[in-house]
Amino acid sequence: MFPSDVVMGWVKNGNVHFADYHTTEHSAPVKDRTQDYTLLNGEENDFGTVLKFVRKLDTCDENDYKISDDTIRIIFAHSEDDPNDENDLRWHGTEGRGVKFMYLLNAVTKPDLSGNIITRDMTQTNYHVPPQVTTYRCKAFTLSDLGKKHHMIKFESHIQRGMEPYVHHILVYKCPPLSKEWINKDYFCYLNGREVAPCGSVFFGWEYGGQDFYFPDNVGMPIGEPDDDATYIMEVHYNNPELRSDLVDNSGMRITFTPDLRKYDAGLLTTGVQIGPTHMIPPHETDFVNTGFCQAECLEQGLKDMPGQQVKVFAAWQHSHLLAYAMTTKHLRNGKEIEPFADDQAYDFNYQQIRLLRKEVPLKMGGEATTDEMCISFIFYYPRMPLDGCLADPIFDTIPEIKDMKPPEQVKFLQGYNWKDRHARLLFRNNMEKTKYRSSCYARNPSFVSLVI
Repeated sequence: MFPSDVVMGWVKNGNVHFADYHTTEHSAPVKDRTQDYTLLNGEENDFGTVLKFVRKLDTCDENDYKISDDTIRIIFAHSEDDPNDENDLRWHGTEGRGVKFMYLLNAVTKPDLSGNIITRDMTQTNYHVPPQVTTYRCKAFTLSDLGKKHHMIKFESHIQRGMEPYVHHILVYKCPPLSKEWINKDYFCYLNGREVAPCGSVFFGWEYGGQDFYFPDNVGMPIGEPDDDATYIMEVHYNNPELRSDLVDNSGMRITFTPDLRKYDAGLLTTGVQIGPTHMIPPHETDFVNTGFCQAECLEQGLKDMPGQQVKVFAAWQHSHLLAYAMTTKHLRNGKEIEPFADDQAYDFNYQQIRLLRKEVPLKMGGEATTDEMCISFIFYYPRMPLDGCLADPIFDTIPEIKDMKPPEQVKFLQGYNWKDRHARLLFRNNMEKTKYRSSCYARNPSFVSLVI
């Protein structure tokens, strides 16, 4: 584990040993010349060894990690035996070690949800995962039995033990009503016609590594409204690279809701790169940027009837796959970039947690929400507006050979590109920086006019 910023300590014969180290190779850590960690307490008790310490976010020490809003990997190791002294640091072995992903500056807090609350599960039922690499399995649910409006105030995943490596994500879409025979039925998401496929209006969900999500105490996601005849389609993405045929799953989501309504209805806006074959990352590239825009025309449709023609963003949830190492959900207002909603320069697929913003940010008429890299970004906001999604994909108008082709023909041409040629890759990169984008915005609300710009 190198290069790493390391803190190490132990308690022996009632004496606390504690120091700031770093690693330079696969060997014992090296003690820092400047000691930047401050020990507050150290003891041994029935739990084990407890060390409590603090440190500045930026110590200005080249051997210390600068703590930021990025995803941080905490690697830990422990041993049953105490060293004799700091010159007797022994290898911890293969058992006493692990890793934890977290946002150190955006910790998840658990509010008190006692009172008039209800929980409901949306889960698979003994689903036999087929022996294929990728499976999208859906199941339809209804909340029409609630009888009146409620607010969802928490959602969480329930991943069956042993299925953690195979459940890639779970998304729940709020879609137009399906006939009764589809309710509580599971089926292949995209092999039964468009009518029963996920509609694109993501309502909530879970991505790999995510934790429980609690809404701020002044907002809730509305369900069970008098005119709400929606079907909630749960999409589970299974990743089974070993082609196992013995996987049986009961994973899903649990929602917590209350009839005691909060002040505001929350909404979820899906932004980013349109999912499809035109979303391309060339081979042999090590640092390629994908960009998706939410155009002003889309936002204006959603915001035009909102109080003050604005909503307030309180959380952002960035999603990508294994190639991405950095993601930013940018925010432009009046043509100028302001502070991003989320910026993670150490993005890791293994920790896709929703980020609560430290302060709410107004999203106003004329602004643009932009997501960089291979990504989808889900924006939580209030009050709810009639806009569910705002995505974009390139039209390749800067590449003369394909600018007049239809998208499938463009993709076929680019797949045959000489990507080993560095100059060809550089030309493609430059063209992608200048290309125009096709934007689409959509909503389940029938009064909303879908646009392709």
